[in-house]
Amino acid sequence: MKKIFLSICLLSLVSFSVSAYDWGGVFNNSTQFAYNDKAGSSVTQSNAAYLWLQSKFSDDLLFSSEVMYKYKFNAKKDYTSFENIFDIDLLKLSGSSYFAKGNLDFSVGRFIVSDITGSIFAQNSDGLLLKYAAKKLNLSLYTGYTGLLNAHNVSIVNKDGIVDSVKNDFYSLCKPYIPLSLGVNIQQLFLQQSISIFADMFIDASGEKDNRFYATLALDGPLTQGFYYDFSTTFASYTFKELALYSKAKIHMFITEVLYASAGFEYASGNNGSLKTFRTFSSRPIVSAYDTIETAGVMLPSLSLTGSFGDIYANFDAKLLLDCAESSTKVWGPEVVALIVYNLFYDVQFGLDGVAFWDLKNDGNFSNYSATLKINIAF
Repeated sequence: MKKIFLSICLLSLVSFSVSAYDWGGVFNNSTQFAYNDKAGSSVTQSNAAYLWLQSKFSDDLLFSSEVMYKYKFNAKKDYTSFENIFDIDLLKLSGSSYFAKGNLDFSVGRFIVSDITGSIFAQNSDGLLLKYAAKKLNLSLYTGYTGLLNAHNVSIVNKDGIVDSVKNDFYSLCKPYIPLSLGVNIQQLFLQQSISIFADMFIDASGEKDNRFYATLALDGPLTQGFYYDFSTTFASYTFKELALYSKAKIHMFITEVLYASAGFEYASGNNGSLKTFRTFSSRPIVSAYDTIETAGVMLPSLSLTGSFGDIYANFDAKLLLDCAESSTKVWGPEVVALIVYNLFYDVQFGLDGVAFWDLKNDGNFSNYSATLKINIAF
């Protein structure tokens, strides 16, 4: 930790002395009231402060950093919990140059990285990202290390398909993996359709041999005027003796200039015949009501409606969760999510969301309802 803070100080001093810089921050408040048919009522209160700094060395070289502090208090009828989170969630040097009739971009340090689907690997990571963009060809390479990340702020799914409980330490290190991602994207290959092929692997550096390998094919493009789609399918293996599958598709429609709708479907295999249970790398809850229902052994058809009206943004989602963890498929339950965001000023934002999940699989014991008020103030 001392080395990390020392590096931040040195980079900051250099940036102050040789280049122009900009800084700012955000205060965040979140108050949630929830009711669960089994656990009863609960209140969750969290507040966070983010402080960011940017320094431009030249037109093609930028240093960015952000530190954050967050506390989270949860009160239920049986117990209360309190969590402190401090993290350096951004520490990046990025640049761009012209190379071989295209643009070569690089980012090195700590920053958010995502796979092509946005579902398997989407989190902070320490590493190096290279991107090359030519006329119709895009190439990408990422490699990094997760062992210095704060487990309070980054959740990695273990080999059992759940997230390990985190120690009460102020800064608890994540399990070390070495992610490696290679990607090729060809724009407008045919009929304005684009194709992407990605290979992602995560090598377990702890010695437990929990390696993971993913190969993804993705397509996207217009269907007709006002309609477009995106589709991806991912094959996963952990020891090259089994195969798991994750697929998702979505059709998007622009109804008016301010109203947009979409219909989607996701499938993550369970123990379904020759297929085994799919596991993501980063924790990715499949529904909003529960952060413990991962993207594994489930199907999820969904509908979404989004509107933007001046300073007001609104969204409504309807989903139906299906359990296919084993050979048979059962209805788990529907979920609806409603969200409204109001930009009071350019630096003050209010948000209110409601979530309702009706459990049809466990006699209603896991039905969950919540309402959350959020306030963001930037400076």
